[in-house]
Amino acid sequence: MHRSRLAEAYFKSLALPGFEVSSSGVEALVYTPHQKSVFTNEVVKHHPELKSTFNPARTQTSTELLEEQDVVVCLDKSVFEDAIRWYGLDSRKTQVWHVTDIDRRVHHVGKSLSDWPVVAGFEEDIFQKIRRECNKLAAYLTSTSWVDIVDGQNKSIGMRLPIAWANDRGLWHRGCHVVVVTADGKFVVEKRSKNVVFAPGLLDITLGGGIDSGETPLQAAVRETHEELGVHVSAGTFKPLFIKRWTSYHPHYKKLTRCFLYTYFVQLPASAKTFTPQLSEVESLAFLSERQVVRLLRIHRLKHIGRLQGDFVYMAKAVTQSRQHLK
Repeated sequence: MHRSRLAEAYFKSLALPGFEVSSSGVEALVYTPHQKSVFTNEVVKHHPELKSTFNPARTQTSTELLEEQDVVVCLDKSVFEDAIRWYGLDSRKTQVWHVTDIDRRVHHVGKSLSDWPVVAGFEEDIFQKIRRECNKLAAYLTSTSWVDIVDGQNKSIGMRLPIAWANDRGLWHRGCHVVVVTADGKFVVEKRSKNVVFAPGLLDITLGGGIDSGETPLQAAVRETHEELGVHVSAGTFKPLFIKRWTSYHPHYKKLTRCFLYTYFVQLPASAKTFTPQLSEVESLAFLSERQVVRLLRIHRLKHIGRLQGDFVYMAKAVTQSRQHLK
């Protein structure tokens, strides 16, 4: 398990807030310590960033240990297959890297572990691959919010993952959208930023996103309204409309969004006059009358404003139910 201890040490050296990292081996305690431990110590010796984070302990993988983790990394396919077979590892929360163990690399070139110059070169190469994979994983885990994973009946399965991970693997999670209307009855329509992954530059009658891990749908609706529009609205003013079982495949990005979409309506108080759109997601805002929104839903575009994106049937239902709550 020298590879996993190097990965643990390097990932810890990144000092990502809120993350705890540990390593184990599927056969960590089967064999007595051998020469590979010496090689691992040599790598640590030549990389100062590892000295304070390296853990010399050898921890045996177990079913309980794997179940406790949010994310599991297997250093190669054989380790992954062993963990599936012996410990019932859940592949949905697992990444498999392709970092070949030192003894296999040495054997491949017809050398032995006692050939120090060859082994030292391979060991350094192994560490460099581990470092690259750790950096990619760190970016992946921190680039999007984390969501609770659910089954096809919207029941929690006790797993949480980054929303990007869920969409990459087509895992069910929860999201929320909000139809927002101003105090004088104008529908707030967003023009999505050209930098967002899905439907860049198109119009959206609803605002929202994923429900963060540990959040309730209502809490997410309040948060998303504040984040995207810059306005504070009390939770008591939101009206639940319906829950949609949403599936959408994005072939360009090879992502499958599968979520239970909680839809709300909120009419802003008269004091909400200033809006500060979230520029990373919202390019601009338009304030449309009921008549304009109905026309937008019918022809899917408005001159000088833009083209509508998404599920037109869903948005028509959201607007129709929202109109019943207008003051």
